[in-house]
Amino acid sequence: MGGGMKLNHEGVVDKFVRKYIAADLKSYSERTQKAVEPYLTMGPCDQCHGSRLNQEALACKIQGYNIADLSSMQVDKLLEVISKLDVQENHSLIKTLQDRLTICQKNSTHRLSFVHILTYY
Repeated sequence: MGGGMKLNHEGVVDKFVRKYIAADLKSYSERTQKAVEPYLTMGPCDQCHGSRLNQEALACKIQGYNIADLSSMQVDKLLEVISKLDVQENHSLIKTLQDRLTICQKNSTHRLSFVHILTYY
């Protein structure tokens, strides 16, 4: 009977995501932006809470804290948590981290979070 015709259909959701979420909505007209706005929710992700880390990364914990918790801590608190770690394992890494955090503490950057310090220096 001959070869059939193969059609691809993108789908409404995929097309909406491609056009309005993956792309920059600000590049569209004000009218289009207002029409699309009711269907968009802006805010932190329900799963990662804005840390931009997957569930596997967030599941790894040190002293009960995940990497997002540790990186958002103020230097004083992070130094306190790090000092409670077993220094026999990864001694040089922990010692280096303690030394760097102590320097930050002395330079009055102790009120900043670790992430802010990394972006500052």
